Amino acid sequence: MAGVLRYAGPQSTPNKALSEQTLPFLKEDQFTDTVLVVEGRKMYINRALLGYASPYFQKMLENAHRSVSSEKKSKAEIRISEKNFPDFVDMLAFLHPGICRDLTV
Repeated sequence: MAGVLRYAGPQSTPNKALSEQTLPFLKEDQFTDTVLVVEGRKMYINRALLGYASPYFQKMLENAHRSVSSEKKSKAEIRISEKNFPDFVDMLAFLHPGICRDLTV
C-alpha cells in the first residue's frame, strides 16, 4: 500500500523514538491547523481528525479555533494536561487514515 505507514505501537519496538519519527502528526505539514501539546511535546494535526472522532474534541477544537480567529493567529495550540504522550500517540495513530496499525501484536 503506497502512502500508508505501518505502526505497530510502542510495545512492539525496542526503539520507540525511531518508530515515532515516521508518524505524520509529529511533524508540521501544509494541513496542520492545530498543535496539541502533551507533556511538553507537540503533535501537529488537522482538527477534522479529532473533531470527527469525538464530540469532546469537536467542542474543544471549535473553542480553540474561535479564539485563534479573534486573535488573528494561524494555528490553535491546545495544552492537554493529565494525559501522557505515548497514549496520545497511540490514539492519533489509531485515528489517522494514513496509518495502518498492526492489530495482531
